[in-house]
Amino acid sequence: MLTKTIENGKLRVVEDKTITPAWGKENFSNYNEQFKKARSGMKDKMNRCYCCDWPFQISGEGENVNLVHFNYGIGNKLVCDDCFTELKFEQ
Repeated sequence: MLTKTIENGKLRVVEDKTITPAWGKENFSNYNEQFKKARSGMKDKMNRCYCCDWPFQISGEGENVNLVHFNYGIGNKLVCDDCFTELKFEQ
């Protein structure tokens, strides 16, 4: 099903689809200044959860982030702990 809306004079088309993650690595890294600096020059900064859009926090050692691989050309993405526990991976 496609959802179409006009925002700021532009047509926005959103397709609802369900994607099963292929695999995941729990406790992949801490989101800290070092991680942020390493990703700063890349197109995908990986500074938000791919599922719920939560902005990762830098405090103390940094927020724990988990790596998940999605097929269909999406690739590796970071997700928060809450979303990681809810995801069901391919068998």
